[in-house]
Amino acid sequence: MVVRKGYKQTEIGEIPENWEFRSLSDITKKIADRDHFTPTYTEKGIPIISPKDIDDDMHLRLDNVKYITQEAHEKNYKKTDIKPLDIIFSRIGAGLGKSILVDENFYHFSILHSLCQIRTNQSVIPQYLLYFLRSNLIQKRIWVTVQSIGVPDLGLKEIGNLPIFVPPLGEQQKIATLLSDIDLKIQKQQEYKSKLETLKKGLMQELLTGKRRLEGFSEDWENTELGELGYFSKGKGIKKDEISDSGFSCIRYGEIYTKYDTYVTQPISHISKNIVKSSYKIKTGDILFAGSGEDEFDIGKCIVYLGNDECYAGGDIIVFTPFNDNPLFLSYLLNSKNIKKQMTSMAQGDMVVHIYSSHLKSIFLQIPSSNEEQSEIAKILSDMDCEIEALEKQRDKYINLKQGMMQKLLTGEIRLV
Repeated sequence: MVVRKGYKQTEIGEIPENWEFRSLSDITKKIADRDHFTPTYTEKGIPIISPKDIDDDMHLRLDNVKYITQEAHEKNYKKTDIKPLDIIFSRIGAGLGKSILVDENFYHFSILHSLCQIRTNQSVIPQYLLYFLRSNLIQKRIWVTVQSIGVPDLGLKEIGNLPIFVPPLGEQQKIATLLSDIDLKIQKQQEYKSKLETLKKGLMQELLTGKRRLEGFSEDWENTELGELGYFSKGKGIKKDEISDSGFSCIRYGEIYTKYDTYVTQPISHISKNIVKSSYKIKTGDILFAGSGEDEFDIGKCIVYLGNDECYAGGDIIVFTPFNDNPLFLSYLLNSKNIKKQMTSMAQGDMVVHIYSSHLKSIFLQIPSSNEEQSEIAKILSDMDCEIEALEKQRDKYINLKQGMMQKLLTGEIRLV
């Protein structure tokens, strides 16, 4: 094997000649967990962190954190005395491999047996080690290890044996700083996106109930039922194995839950000309309801098709074609909190929940009599959706940038010297 000039070979890849290849136990003062026992929870006291409190972005979330008494904390958790800049590492179960850095403003807590505490020595900067533990290099190594021992449970010995690339301290700091700068951008994008989503929910509640009226509109809203505003039809056909990469656009009922929000202009799925013959063609402005789902809270989710391409609806989709009302406005209204309550009360079934067009016809609505007011409300909400989507794409761009940078920086392929 030919090794690049200025690099050396290790058992898990090339690294620069002035980097060291160590095990985690070589670069830590402490790798510890607590004794295995079931804690007694209290309403308040010392927070006790579990893997569930570490989200997919590897941030600590305290929304549903549990508590133990100060006495229990001192008695049973003493050997895991958490300090700022410790790393908390999930070593058991579905959250295996997740990790967080302990914040200097929040460190007085305990951890469950499914987590362990890692404290670095002076050869490694904690922030650098955190990113290395989160890297694909180590995540893959973790799963190879647990597969070899047969259970998703890493003991402290296996954790201590994890391989670590150790650059000089100055380079560690530069790597950690660059990656944390990208993390900060991702966090800011997410925070702004969350604020917009909260604002949109509030606006929907006010605009779709008439509590807030737009300037220039004062006419009373009409009371009606959905069946008075259009007619219903039914999608058909389109199995999962009939989906292709190209052909005619189509929408399957499961995608209404998982792929789309309120409207779709370019469906992600396609079917061939042969499948089209046995499928139901929809029109621009048709509203598509999911006729079945896993629970009554999801049932009745709908989207409006606003594309211009020929498009087809699969089975278990209820199609509603409005006569005159703005279809985008109706889609926002039908997905609103108040209408969802009506749908939930109509749902039928236990394991699989269903709703039918006969139910949807009787949904009570209050709508603006003016199509112009409907359109203005729909535009305000769709503009916010577009901004939220743009923020999501920008966040994903930063996430992809970070993943690519981590791979190159943490293996020395790109140097910051």
